[in-house]
Amino acid sequence: MAFNGWTDALADNPTTVLKWQDPNIISDAPALAVLPSGRLLCSVNLWSRDDTAQRIYGTQRCFVFASDDDGATWQEVSRNSFATGKFLVRGDKVYYIGAGMDWEGLWVTSSSDRGQTWNSPTQIHENKVYACSTGWTIHGQFLYWAADNMQPNNRRVFAIAADLKADLETPGAWRMSPPIVHPGVPQVLGAEQHNGGVWLEPNVIYHEKNLLLVVRVRITQNNCSQIQVLPNVAAVCNLDDDGAQMNLAFSHFHPMPGAQNHFHILFDDITNLHWMTCNHVTGAATDCWHGWANERRALMLQYSIDGLNWFPAGCVAMGSRDTKAFNYCTPVIDMSDLLIAARTARHAPNQHDNDCVTFHRIPNFRSNAMNLAQSKDANV
Repeated sequence: MAFNGWTDALADNPTTVLKWQDPNIISDAPALAVLPSGRLLCSVNLWSRDDTAQRIYGTQRCFVFASDDDGATWQEVSRNSFATGKFLVRGDKVYYIGAGMDWEGLWVTSSSDRGQTWNSPTQIHENKVYACSTGWTIHGQFLYWAADNMQPNNRRVFAIAADLKADLETPGAWRMSPPIVHPGVPQVLGAEQHNGGVWLEPNVIYHEKNLLLVVRVRITQNNCSQIQVLPNVAAVCNLDDDGAQMNLAFSHFHPMPGAQNHFHILFDDITNLHWMTCNHVTGAATDCWHGWANERRALMLQYSIDGLNWFPAGCVAMGSRDTKAFNYCTPVIDMSDLLIAARTARHAPNQHDNDCVTFHRIPNFRSNAMNLAQSKDANV
């Protein structure tokens, strides 16, 4: 007898921010922001492996969309020359911080009219940078973020600090740590021979007076750099900052759901919990580009006390087959709701190369968590 009592996803009826038909066009991680006026902003950064994106859109390939009806509809309001990035809302001003075109340098710009127009970008770091939308944290007067240098076989991660009391559109407001090399995952981990992995797309968290980088680790077969194996392994780095210089050091590898692909951590000061969007693998995928461990059709929401050990809150959205995906997400909190922008593959060539960006809302998202605090009642 067939079972028909499967549970529903938390936000499986999204609206579409942008969709396209050309199979050569891909987007990076969309960024999302809630402005004081209630307007929502979503960035869509388009690229391609050939010259299609450049030919169609030129260098203005960071599309900024706005919604004034809680995400029900979206309208393009401006464009910028960013390959990746993330919004930072400070008062009535919204900043966009990310990599320049072709991932050259780290740049910052701002808007004072709710994303309609933007200042000329200021470069704050040179060389190749992959700074897609990942989790950052604010501690004291500093915002801490992290990125990597995008070198294919030698990706190094580095920390970023911004002095929130300074003018963020001046290079002097920003500091970078020296980059560090991935130490390599031990061969003893995993059933298949692998190449030790590369790290990329780091998040920064603050827990018990410690700043930590929690870093995605992509591990592939030893004889093929493309076929992913051994999911759910993250790297953890310690970040020390004396206000003048930062020191970054690898600490250890840690088992973490979804760490084989992009994940995004944010802290909620109402529950005092970290929340994370990530992709789980079923272990049963047979039609995934670059292997079973690159499955991205299950978008999950997790919560954690320490930002390392996670409890499942539920499935945000689930694709119907291996070639579907909801991934590279940005979650933001809007009062009692969690809003999520996702890089979504509905009719794309594969689960990586998406054909739209979708917007999801989880009402009363905190109700999906259990109280993890220890009870003072000895009888419980």
